[in-house]
Amino acid sequence: MLREIRIKNFAVIDEVVLDLGSGLNIITGETGAGKSIILNALGLIAGERGNSDIIRHQEDEATVEARFETLPPAIESRLQDAGVATTGELVIKRILNRAGKNRI
Repeated sequence: MLREIRIKNFAVIDEVVLDLGSGLNIITGETGAGKSIILNALGLIAGERGNSDIIRHQEDEATVEARFETLPPAIESRLQDAGVATTGELVIKRILNRAGKNRI
């Protein structure tokens, strides 16, 4: 379950942290409020291709970080098979760099 997402220097966002509760979370807002930017950031966490166009103006890199907890047994198993020790929590961080050196 996604518990938190941190976005920095992504599109027009300087820095934001969204804490998500258990159950249903709904994000609403007027046009231009940033809902699509949040979805694009989640897409990067899910493995979508990123490019330097999404980095905030006059910044060198953008960062998106997501914290998941209560992982499904299948995910825990795959992580353990890959040699990753699990604690029931997973953090995925994606860094996009203008120079093209993107990191996950």
